[in-house]
Amino acid sequence: MVKDPSLALLVNRAILNDPSLTDEERVRYNYFLTTFVRRGESAYFQSSEGTLQMETWKGIKETIVIALRNDYGEAWIADSSSRFTKDYITEIKGALNEAT
Repeated sequence: MVKDPSLALLVNRAILNDPSLTDEERVRYNYFLTTFVRRGESAYFQSSEGTLQMETWKGIKETIVIALRNDYGEAWIADSSSRFTKDYITEIKGALNEAT
């Protein structure tokens, strides 16, 4: 997002449930979520194996929850959760439920 400030603005708008996101912006946010949540999956398994500190994983998980706790994120996870391992998506959905 540092290289592309417009992505930071888009993520912020999505997190705030901006209803004026265009179809193109929604697709862009979906790609962002796919990449971001996939990287989180790697961190989840690293923490499970003990190669990543649990506190680091907790911080990453909290950030994922922030990105998903909006209308766009909820639609994305409903549509995309099958692309991830069951254990990981259960962890993320549990964190989302705890945050609401």
